[in-house]
Amino acid sequence: MNSRAHFVVFIVYAFAFFGIALPYPVVTPLFLNGDIVTDFSPEVALGIVMAVYPLGLFLGGGTLGSYSDQYGRRPVLLAALFITSLGTLWSAYAIWTGDFYQLVISRLVTGFFEANGSIARAMLIDMEKGESKASSFALLSVGAYGGYLLGPVLGGFLAEYGNALPFVVAAIFGLAALTLAAIWLPETNARVVAEGGKGDKRPSVFAMLKSHVMFRQVLLAHFLLTIGINTFYQFYPMFLVKRWGQGPAEIALTNVFFTAAMILFALKGVPRLEKMMSLGKKLMLSSVVYGVLMSAILLAPTNASGIVIATFIGFAVAVMNAASPAFLSRETKGELEQGAVMGAMTSSFCLAQVVISVAGSKVAVSGIEYTFIIGSFAAFLGVLQVQKVRRAVRVAAITR
Repeated sequence: MNSRAHFVVFIVYAFAFFGIALPYPVVTPLFLNGDIVTDFSPEVALGIVMAVYPLGLFLGGGTLGSYSDQYGRRPVLLAALFITSLGTLWSAYAIWTGDFYQLVISRLVTGFFEANGSIARAMLIDMEKGESKASSFALLSVGAYGGYLLGPVLGGFLAEYGNALPFVVAAIFGLAALTLAAIWLPETNARVVAEGGKGDKRPSVFAMLKSHVMFRQVLLAHFLLTIGINTFYQFYPMFLVKRWGQGPAEIALTNVFFTAAMILFALKGVPRLEKMMSLGKKLMLSSVVYGVLMSAILLAPTNASGIVIATFIGFAVAVMNAASPAFLSRETKGELEQGAVMGAMTSSFCLAQVVISVAGSKVAVSGIEYTFIIGSFAAFLGVLQVQKVRRAVRVAAITR
């Protein structure tokens, strides 16, 4: 990413995830410590607040992406960044006043417009010359990994001075990203530029899913692979507690190794793999490795060996997260609007998160090992689906 526009897209993406992660340590204690009292039990109230944010992301992904196809990436992104910052400030006010219902609505609104990450990915595709590259998406992912790594640390520190403060600081980061985008980020949607600032109404994500077989097939592969990835994200802390009785410090240490591995491999490993094998092969190989390691970690005799395996899982996830959007873009670019495609990917991620959170938690009652097996199985199904797409592409090329 050597141009100013690429740099700003990276910063916008990084600040978005930093803003998501910064309040992370605050929300749970708000309810379990009685700072916000509702008619619900603390656990149910917490679950509602945690659920509405990804629900907003799910609804906003395709919507914002489609709007950016019609009205341009820049104006939709700037509006989304502004409203996201206001929504985060609204959450701070709700926490300060102890208003549960305002907190729920503000988190839903913030989640909807925080889906601006799909626009950032679409802008990256617009700026790519030729085929979308996994290495470009890998660099973009570094911003997300860094946000998830540093955000909770800063959020936990700021919470010592008030539960609302992390939300205020997150809003400030959002406004900083907005300022950079407003000053330096050009419009990247060539069709909108050619048509003078607004294009014709574009097909919705649902219309694209209905009419485009390949889009459905590739999105299904992404959904299955994302279920696999989210299994580790969501349930490895539970695995550490149940298997070895680990506490917050040990969970945080594992997260540091896992996230650092993703950052390192996204920067160094993915570009090298790009020179060695095709995009589809990278996605399949990393997914197979991920599925095997998810099963292998169940056999780890100690927490230390579990950390080693988790580190290698981080390597595999870095490749999967980079290759998935590039693969999705490659198989739809030139036929479908990329804003809607990237928005559908955001919605797919959120839906996968909800599915594995609900199904995985129910299965975990019988044993957390069974939840991990589901994650491995989903990853292997995703590999088969990727191979199905690759075979269909080859057949289509031959018959042309």
